[in-house]
Amino acid sequence: MGNDIGGTMSDLEAIVAALSSDDPEAVRRAVLAALAGPNVDAQSIELAFEAGDWLFERGHPDAGADVYLATFRKIEAVGDAPKFELARRLDRLAEHLARGGALEGAAEALKGSIALSKSDTDLDARALQWRLKSLSYVNDALGRTEYADDVQREAREVARRSGAREMSAGLPKAAAAPPAPKVARAQVDSGLRHRTVAEALAAVPDSDAYHKVPVHFATHRQPNSDDEEECSPYDLFGYEPTDQLKFGRAVVTVPANRVVGHYEEPSTGWFGNGGDLDKSFTVQIINVLADQSFLMGEVAEIVAGSRKKEMVVFLHGYRTTLASGLMRAAQLKVDMKIDGAVVMYSLPSKGTILGYGQDRTNVERPLAHEQVRDFLLALVAGSGATRIHLVAHSLGCEMLIKSLNEMWQADGPAPKRRFDEIVFGAPDVDHQNFVDLIPRVKALARRVTVYASARDIPLALIGRIVQRDRAGFDASRLAGIAGVEAIDTTEGTSWFGNLFDQWGHWDFADDSIDDIRAVVWLSLNPSGRRSMIVEKKRADGAAYWAVERRDGLTLAVFRKALEWARELGIDAALTTARNGVAAEKAMTPPGERLAEFERLSEEIGVFSGAQPKLTA
Repeated sequence: MGNDIGGTMSDLEAIVAALSSDDPEAVRRAVLAALAGPNVDAQSIELAFEAGDWLFERGHPDAGADVYLATFRKIEAVGDAPKFELARRLDRLAEHLARGGALEGAAEALKGSIALSKSDTDLDARALQWRLKSLSYVNDALGRTEYADDVQREAREVARRSGAREMSAGLPKAAAAPPAPKVARAQVDSGLRHRTVAEALAAVPDSDAYHKVPVHFATHRQPNSDDEEECSPYDLFGYEPTDQLKFGRAVVTVPANRVVGHYEEPSTGWFGNGGDLDKSFTVQIINVLADQSFLMGEVAEIVAGSRKKEMVVFLHGYRTTLASGLMRAAQLKVDMKIDGAVVMYSLPSKGTILGYGQDRTNVERPLAHEQVRDFLLALVAGSGATRIHLVAHSLGCEMLIKSLNEMWQADGPAPKRRFDEIVFGAPDVDHQNFVDLIPRVKALARRVTVYASARDIPLALIGRIVQRDRAGFDASRLAGIAGVEAIDTTEGTSWFGNLFDQWGHWDFADDSIDDIRAVVWLSLNPSGRRSMIVEKKRADGAAYWAVERRDGLTLAVFRKALEWARELGIDAALTTARNGVAAEKAMTPPGERLAEFERLSEEIGVFSGAQPKLTA
């Protein structure tokens, strides 16, 4: 097996096996045993926290607290970790304890996260203010009104010094139990069967705090209800499979003031984000469309109204609800600045860690492969898009590669190139099957790019459990396949940066987002992306590439150069940058932006020789 992420793999398997057994005491023992070992790494730490969450949610707070405390002790022994990440985990522990009525423990956890916030050199005043507010309300619930008032005053002082707007209450005063979850949606009548995309968008209030993104979708999920007026958009579709595709349209909100690549779903409870639209992605509206023709007509209308006539088709992976998939699709549209339409295929995923077996069964149905093939062909024929990109993640890569294989077989000896860029992110596909089928996929597209990470915890575990390597775990093993670029994202994030985020399973759309932009926007070869990736070679000389951590200035210049080249074209962007250099040099003394224009000129100059010469 090639999926070896260190000496802790058997411990990880033991934890997964215990979770699968649904035995809380077995879970507690497996986690504590893993943490007691000498070779604990990020994967073990993250899974330990997940197990702690599972124990709390299953009604075993003592076991959950044991796991959390042991995990914190192990982190302390391992070394430094980002304070904001540890504070976030303490917030989560406080939420669990508060839900169970252990308010004393919740107060202590909040004190810990507050201390970490105050000692962090990159002080997040808003987060500190929120934690102080929460601590105040917990103490008020405990009857410590004088102390609660003191903490409230400190929170107001933090807001005053930082210039931040004073936050509303994180917890209700004098509450002895968690409040009812806030509705993670704007106050709109989402049940209306909006007849057009424009009507659906208009139903969500305009705001500078978020973007409104229409996402169309096809799915093999069984609807939970035939009446969307009576059902939350988060619950309208379940995970049971159907034999026929269902179609729909959603409106998703994406926070406007967030870091590119950052993703946060609505969360409830005392310490969640409450679904606030300025903090989290939300699904505001889902309208079921009668059939495929309605979807095609609306997608074609969006594409026709765009300048670049682009379309991205996204296929999500396992452990993903329909709502989560829609939010991820909206993230890709916003972060990649797609000028056109985004369409999603949603496989019937259960949306849980332990639902993997059912998710895989659903993705392997031959009838589904044929129908997704036909859906993709309909998009090619009827969308009007001049550039169509396919982006698949995790188990969605299995659905995509098998559906494209169906397309290749139907084409016969002369397969047609229908797509521009095909991106496989963390493909949960048997390595050898992937290698066998990828030449057929390449025949249907201009280029194929695969992002893989050796820090991908889910793929590592799956590979060990099924005793078959996953294609998305080791980029070097994909080197040398004609027309395929293998990108290793392992070093793109820090050890602890991966620890609390997406288990290394979403690196391609987070820390590597600018590399995907270069691929999708400009079709740049790896030589044109030197500010993001470096060439690596196996012992046999086969080449692949690796994302490396870069300083902020290098990434900022690369990002701006990409945006200029996308909007103006590479040649015009290069002329603009060079004109800027000349203008700054003509000043006495030289202008303040001379260095910026020189770096942009150099970067765009690299782009100009890095676009592939592709035949029609």
